[in-house]
Amino acid sequence: PPATAKTPPRLKTLLVIVGFLLIVLAVVTYQNRDDNLSEEQLLAKPIGELKRLTDQPSADALVYYVYARKMFETGDADTAKEMLGKALKALPNSDTSEVAGRIFGFAGYQAVNANNASFAERCLGSAERISKSNPFALAGRGILAMKQQRKMDAIEALSKAVQIDPKFADAWKQLGRAYITAGEPEEALPALKAAAQLSPNDANIHTDIGQVCLLLKRPDEAEAAYQVAANLKPDDAYLASLPLRARAFAARTEDDYQKLEGQLQNALTLSSGDDGLRAELAGLYIRFHRFAEAKKELETILRHTPFISVSCWENLYIVCQRLGDTSAAQNVYKQLKNVIDTKALSYSLIERAQLHPDDAHTLFRLSVVFMQMGKRDQALPLLARAYKMAPNDPEISQMMQRVQEFMNRQQGSPPAGDSSILPR
Repeated sequence: PPATAKTPPRLKTLLVIVGFLLIVLAVVTYQNRDDNLSEEQLLAKPIGELKRLTDQPSADALVYYVYARKMFETGDADTAKEMLGKALKALPNSDTSEVAGRIFGFAGYQAVNANNASFAERCLGSAERISKSNPFALAGRGILAMKQQRKMDAIEALSKAVQIDPKFADAWKQLGRAYITAGEPEEALPALKAAAQLSPNDANIHTDIGQVCLLLKRPDEAEAAYQVAANLKPDDAYLASLPLRARAFAARTEDDYQKLEGQLQNALTLSSGDDGLRAELAGLYIRFHRFAEAKKELETILRHTPFISVSCWENLYIVCQRLGDTSAAQNVYKQLKNVIDTKALSYSLIERAQLHPDDAHTLFRLSVVFMQMGKRDQALPLLARAYKMAPNDPEISQMMQRVQEFMNRQQGSPPAGDSSILPR
């Protein structure tokens, strides 16, 4: 028989080594098959799989960023902030890539929502230097403009954001709110409906739709939208009351009045501190010419929160005139003017504080105005910042001392509208 060919020992060893290396390469390739996925592909992955990717040593900024977005969507803000921090840290210095722009834009957008203006400004600036068409950066700028009372700038930025990314639900929602603030409910409604289509389980969007429908004198649509919001959060007492508020707004006959007055009174019995319900009851009284009853409810609201709204004072002024109480009407007019002037001063100081964030005296003045308006949660941090910047300023240090003494006496924050700690 013919001789059988034998594989040389060296070649056999080489083939074994090559085979082993090919197996190792296949395993590594399989384990790292997600390394080059796009943002869209990563967003499509289940949260558990994204979590696995963030735990790998090869995890990059894009993976952390996408997981942060997922965590924000699920409401896990702590994990989201941690992952977003890792994404920013993983970016190379002076990175001007498209991915870096998206990460900076998203970080700035979230910082605006968290009222971290200085960090937001840095991130948004970095995003804008990379691209002027970043939807997150544009949304962040729009929300920031709304907070600064720059309504048209807000509408312009948010309109661009949804034009670039038509599936950006929160940008549509914020655009709708910007139109409401600008007094354009006709423009607000389609924006909010677009938001609701993209995020149907967001109760706040349906609440905003209800508000706009009331402004447009569409009470039936408002009630339907409010009912959707109430159904989404059945344990929320405020949302549960919204359909009743819409029906009260739509009341036109005496039978409507009798029925809804009783329902509103019953609701107030359960929630006596709900000034929104009380305002609906006052509005019902005004429309049915029960001016004495309306006056009582409006005065109660304004005792609770003097700066709740200009319209509340305007309604009280009208009611006093209808009752023929000229003296009371004149007194209300003076207080109405003070509310308008104080709100205007607050807007001016907010703008100045944005331009000069290190001006301790501006922050101090703004904190005093906010305290007068009952916005203690905003006033006290501003006062603390002003004191940190200028601890030896006699006016600021005296105010800080009085606040601390008051809080020690009360074992808590000063009540809304309290003037006992304000500068004399």
